[in-house]
Amino acid sequence: MNRRAAWPLLLAALPGLAVATVTPRVAFTGSGDPQALLQPLDADGRRRQQRGLALFNTDHVVAGTAGAAAIDGLGPVYNAASCDACHNSGHRARGPIADGPLPLALVIQLGVPAGSTPPFGAVLNAQALPGVPLEGRASLRFQLRSGRYPDGQPWQLRQPRYRLAAETARRLPKRTVIRPRIAPPVFGMALLEAVPLTAPGRFGWQAAVPTLAEQTAIAYAHEMGITSRLRPADDCGAAERRCRDAPNGGEPELADADFDAVLAFQRALPVPAEAPLAGDAEAAGRALFIATGCSGCHREQLAVTGIDGLDTITAWTDLRSHDLGPALADRDLAGRRQPTRFRTAPLWGLAAARAKAPLLLLHDGRAASVEEAILWHDGEARPARQAFERQTAAARTLLMAWVEGR
Repeated sequence: MNRRAAWPLLLAALPGLAVATVTPRVAFTGSGDPQALLQPLDADGRRRQQRGLALFNTDHVVAGTAGAAAIDGLGPVYNAASCDACHNSGHRARGPIADGPLPLALVIQLGVPAGSTPPFGAVLNAQALPGVPLEGRASLRFQLRSGRYPDGQPWQLRQPRYRLAAETARRLPKRTVIRPRIAPPVFGMALLEAVPLTAPGRFGWQAAVPTLAEQTAIAYAHEMGITSRLRPADDCGAAERRCRDAPNGGEPELADADFDAVLAFQRALPVPAEAPLAGDAEAAGRALFIATGCSGCHREQLAVTGIDGLDTITAWTDLRSHDLGPALADRDLAGRRQPTRFRTAPLWGLAAARAKAPLLLLHDGRAASVEEAILWHDGEARPARQAFERQTAAARTLLMAWVEGR
């Protein structure tokens, strides 16, 4: 039996569920195709957006490459040569599928203890230009965790364990915190940026970055070694003399007009369309999402300002950071858990992500399904997870399918 045919049976298994009226989807949803636009643009705006699209997709090259003045300056240490390498067509990155070296778009951020001199920059870069020492690589292996719901149905989770190359680990302070982070989607950024700021930031896995411009500049500097007006220095550490002395591609390497074009491209990217469930299942799934408490953090509506004709968006996030418990917390090199708070990830775009590639969720892609992502929630999210666990198997299936359709 296919899933659509099963919905009448699932709904029949949910007696007494209050089916709420579905809130209309906000405007500015599209296919997710980079050629689609969030809003109509005039001729100048369209040219800027197209320039940004080209730059987003183009591999940067080594400083001094003939005829490449606009795209030179890669490195000296870096993880990727283009934005699209990690955010293909603006979507979330593919996470780790199996044990082994980390995929390109899963980077290791380094939290060095206060008072220590960091030998590397903010990110452990896995690639380097010729003549510049490699900072090091990381790998992971999964351990399986098993359990059962109250109704006896089994579940299984993948617990990742990260390891740095031995030489790399020896060069870092013992209390360095390892922060694995997967590249998130970049569509809908203009909508999130229009939400009034009530916390330190809106962007990044910790909601620490207030603006799209700052977030983009950090990514260019840390992931590609490309400087901009907001990040005029490469991500070189104190011990990386050859990194600091390497030739650059200009000051800054990404010209202001090109930086603005990349911002324009991201701001023009629409949110991919949802894939609603058939018939009453859509409203029933939404009602379950609210009844279990998931919407306490994954809020349906956020107010926005500064966009003509739009007062609210449906991103399913509060854009705030929360303690999700010790199991999701980062660890230091000795394996000790560190207090970690995560921004509530917007759920919009999950339907497109599921159609595009295996759905690997959470900050490091450990969750191979919506079910696994929910079961990893703890700390402030524990009541909602426990409410999900107490549902019947039919209700859990409906709730997960509804989330997958956002």
